[in-house]
Amino acid sequence: MRRAGAVLALAAAFACAEGFAPGARVSLAIVPVFAEAAPGVLSGDLDVVRVRVARLPSNAVVIDTSVAVDTAGNVDLPLTVPLLSDPEEFEILLQGIRSSDNAVLYEGLDTVPVVASATSPPPVQIVISYIGPCQVGSGCQVTVGPQLTSLVQGDSVRMTVTVDSLGVPVAGVPVSFANLDTALIRVRSSGYVVARSATPGGAARVVADIRADADTLFLASRHPVAGADVSHRGGARGFVHVTAPNRLVIPDYSGNMMFNTLGNVAADPRAGLLLVDFEHGGTLQLSGRARIEWDPAAREGLPGAERVVEFEIDQVRDRSGG
Repeated sequence: MRRAGAVLALAAAFACAEGFAPGARVSLAIVPVFAEAAPGVLSGDLDVVRVRVARLPSNAVVIDTSVAVDTAGNVDLPLTVPLLSDPEEFEILLQGIRSSDNAVLYEGLDTVPVVASATSPPPVQIVISYIGPCQVGSGCQVTVGPQLTSLVQGDSVRMTVTVDSLGVPVAGVPVSFANLDTALIRVRSSGYVVARSATPGGAARVVADIRADADTLFLASRHPVAGADVSHRGGARGFVHVTAPNRLVIPDYSGNMMFNTLGNVAADPRAGLLLVDFEHGGTLQLSGRARIEWDPAAREGLPGAERVVEFEIDQVRDRSGG
């Protein structure tokens, strides 16, 4: 299943009315935001979203329903709930479910205050975290085959993906596929790799992994006069967002206020990233071009971020640990 960016577009609307009287209806948009980075293609992922809305403090369930996720990875579910007081609090539970085995893969729970108003309030963002098999720290590893396979243009091959924890196979793990050479191949959620026609050919790479969980990286940049610099960037696990097969978005939080890296990137966009798998000893080295995005809209859904760094990947070196 493909999912664009880190936001699953769910519109849960409480209809709007002027003023307030018991039973008045108020509009509210709920946007689930993935705590982990969302890769471009996911296999074995959610296809149903459950929404449960309960009044507080009584915990009386107003609605408990499930809706299918469409092929674009979106959900559109209009709901109508009357207010009994102004303001009133609701507890909203969101679950991402894989219908083939009813496994709950993602979950988010938050309390939302609702106020009667003639205008629609801004969307409420609820953080959704991965709670399925092989969570962070489980020691799970992904093995992909076949390796070093040659394809004729237009031909395809199906990847084999196995996940194990300390040698014990683990079933039902959503695995992401990141296509690092989109000009040469296409990668489908079914696991097939298709060689594009009318290309010069060459080595193409696909990275398969469990939900991204990096909580730290190192960003290398340079200034034409001051020289090279390497700085640390960190955040909650999964803070690096994959917005396209060759594009990352890195939230930039308040730091030492020196702005060395940002100044370097403004002067020379060439940059490098190093992500370290401290559990297994692997590293992922990326080289490419960085750009600073100051528009507040770019950091929506990234609490605490003061700006974002967009990184276009040109080259990849993956050194697996273990």
